[in-house]
Amino acid sequence: MEFERVVDEDGTKHGMGDGIILTVMPDASDSEIFRRNAVKMGLDGQQRDHITWLVGRLNGVNVYYMGEGRFLMTTQDVNP
Repeated sequence: MEFERVVDEDGTKHGMGDGIILTVMPDASDSEIFRRNAVKMGLDGQQRDHITWLVGRLNGVNVYYMGEGRFLMTTQDVNP
């Protein structure tokens, strides 16, 4: 999945892609939109999957968009 990151003049951050928009309001100093990437390797050492999640963070709470309409909200730092 490819995501575009846009920041408005007021500091509102948007992550767009895969038919969704994730918006983080500039309510705190700890607010961000970013991508989390992982490469999954097979037992033979060959790359099997390249996984990209869209992540929104606000006040220590992360919202992960994993694709296909699936979201995860947690305070944990999670990898694909």
